[in-house]
Amino acid sequence: MPLPFGRNYPWLAPLAGYSDLPFRILCRELGATAACTEMVSARGLICGLKRRSDKGRWSGLELLRTHPADDPLVVQLFGAEPEYVAAAARELAERGYRYFDLNMGCPAPKVTKSGAGAALLRDPERAALVARALFRAVGEGRAGCKLRLGADAASPVYLELGQRLADEGAAWLTLHPRHGKQGFAGTADIKAVELLAGRVNIPVLASGDIFRAEDAARYLDLGATGVMFGRGALADPFIFRKFLALSASGSEKAGPDGALSAQAAPSATGSMGVPDAMGAPGALGTMGAPGATGAPGAKGAMGAPGAPDTMGAPSAKGAMGAKAVAYDEGAEQWLGVQSAPRESDAMGASCGEGAEQALGALLRHAHLARTLLPAPVEGRIPPALLRMRSIAPRYLRNAQGIKRLRMELIRCRTWEEFYAALRGFFPACPWENAGEAGPLRKFASANGTMPRQFGGEGELCG
Repeated sequence: MPLPFGRNYPWLAPLAGYSDLPFRILCRELGATAACTEMVSARGLICGLKRRSDKGRWSGLELLRTHPADDPLVVQLFGAEPEYVAAAARELAERGYRYFDLNMGCPAPKVTKSGAGAALLRDPERAALVARALFRAVGEGRAGCKLRLGADAASPVYLELGQRLADEGAAWLTLHPRHGKQGFAGTADIKAVELLAGRVNIPVLASGDIFRAEDAARYLDLGATGVMFGRGALADPFIFRKFLALSASGSEKAGPDGALSAQAAPSATGSMGVPDAMGAPGALGTMGAPGATGAPGAKGAMGAPGAPDTMGAPSAKGAMGAKAVAYDEGAEQWLGVQSAPRESDAMGASCGEGAEQALGALLRHAHLARTLLPAPVEGRIPPALLRMRSIAPRYLRNAQGIKRLRMELIRCRTWEEFYAALRGFFPACPWENAGEAGPLRKFASANGTMPRQFGGEGELCG
């Protein structure tokens, strides 16, 4: 699927530690039309693949787990060495990954100490060399860059570097209008997005301080092609639906369909059509193609997932089609919770405004994690449960008694204990013995449909 660009096509940003496959699918179901992986070290990828043995895989490959429903997907790479970035991109392209992004904005010391991330902004010439290596490795129209204003307030380079990147062949740019030393402190300089959008003739996505739909609209009014939700999506995954609703109310300003696809996006070197289908699976060690039976792939290849079932087809605009579940139509409908007063309110475990909706998102996220992440090793805590134990309190952070729930979740070693803790926290919900199935079945009876069920683990390159 071509990458969608436009005011009606919000993206999910790369989020270290959070934008894994289950969260990306959840955000897509809530309106995200494209998503980025967590950032992946180019050097780590190449060295890790060299070190792997028949007994296991380099753990970093888990960041690249995907699924046919996880499309279009952008792999974000970071690195300061052109040869490693190019090699990593070629390796992944051979395995079926189609779109790439070069990180030039991460301020984390573990990234910048190697000269990567925001540190590249101290050396625009090296930044351009690394970007050029990426663009040439994957071909025209398949890679962009995410950058900040500069390494510090005294040395803004985004306008000159942005133009250089466009000239080198970037298909798009994403600007977080802070400088590297700021981290996430202070406020984003949203006017900088307007300046960059006026300087280059490729799509410019805006990122930074987008916590409400109205925040995104401000960037669009300043000339951004589209927006990328990061921390705002972590705080509220429903922000995509809220943004799309707001965007629809002003869609007359967006043109016939409000979008510019990657196929038609202008660039300094001309445009190139993006293939509609992923190439056939390669030889030893490549990513298995989707199949109907979920049979394992050839030696060295990963097993192919089961065929998609109830997911809506992509729309003509290039965005994800209508999903089986309209999550924004009301939490009571999703969860099957009655409007009458709840006993839990009197018990000090009050949902608070919107927490029923948040619980629904948590349950769906947990289902996706259980289904799409690797199966647990016998006798160990499931990896998906370890992740959800830390994520769950984020969804319910406004509920009364959340500290008590957080302590209970940390002690959970099985999914049964996890759901028991949630049932105890929200006793008025129509829970059934099957964990989260109660609220989802209640939803199905009200809507005549169910959220998409996934039939196997996500794909993982060999």
